[in-house]
Amino acid sequence: MFSNKLLGWPTKYILPVLDIFRMFLNHNQASEMFKVYESGSEHCSFLLGILYDKDEKWQNHLMTLRCLANLFRYPSAEFVAISKYDKVIDCISDYLAHEKPTVRNAAVTILLNYSISFLMRKDDNQ
Repeated sequence: MFSNKLLGWPTKYILPVLDIFRMFLNHNQASEMFKVYESGSEHCSFLLGILYDKDEKWQNHLMTLRCLANLFRYPSAEFVAISKYDKVIDCISDYLAHEKPTVRNAAVTILLNYSISFLMRKDDNQ
C-alpha cells in the first residue's frame, strides 16, 4: 500500500515520503517489494524520474539518491538496481559534480555500492 501511495504522491510534497521510503528500504520487508521484478523496476524508474527532473529541489534529489543507495541492502532490490545499471549511472552522473557535498556523497555512495556488488559477484563467479 505504501508503495502505491509513493508512486502517486505529488512531487511538490514528496520529500517526507522519500525520507520514509529511504528508511523502509533498510528494513527486511522492503525486499518483498522487489521480489517481483516488475514492481521493483517500477519503483526504481519512479526514483530515476525524480533525478531526471532537473527542476526538482536539490533536497528531493538528495533523498532520491539515498533511496537508490539503499537498494543494495537486500539481494532482490540489488538485483533490480543492477538490472537498471545503465540508466542509474546515466542519471546520477550529473550529481557527481553537484554544488552540495551531501548530494555528491550520495551519488558517490551509489557508485561505491555498484563496485562492491560487482566485486562480490566476481568472487562468486557470477
